[in-house]
Amino acid sequence: STNTLIRCHQNAFWYFVGYPEEILYDNMKQVVIKGLLKQEDSTLNWQFEDFAGFYGFKPSCTGRTGAIEGKAEWTVQFVIDNFMMGIKYNSLADLNGQALAWCNKVNGNVHATASAQSALNSVSACGENSVCSLAP
Repeated sequence: STNTLIRCHQNAFWYFVGYPEEILYDNMKQVVIKGLLKQEDSTLNWQFEDFAGFYGFKPSCTGRTGAIEGKAEWTVQFVIDNFMMGIKYNSLADLNGQALAWCNKVNGNVHATASAQSALNSVSACGENSVCSLAP
């Protein structure tokens, strides 16, 4: 549902201590009611559009290229292969706790391509309990 997608975004914004200026989506119904070739011709879900406007990020729903599709699919596969495979949990709270610990561990690794740690390891200028726009 749109409410679930919004809650997931809020959780991600909390974890990242911010949000990007633009987020790329496929034409999922929680974001796009009528997807057309040009972004400005598409009709966004009003509830999600209000949410994006509140935080000030741009939902981008243009057609996906093979490179973009592959990055999205690779990310999901990475989580499945490196976190979900064989995991045991007693409750949703237990699963969420394990997922948070795993994210913290993975985000502390040096990125093989960029030869640097994730930007998540830098302290935000927004403060510990705030959410702000992240630099591109």
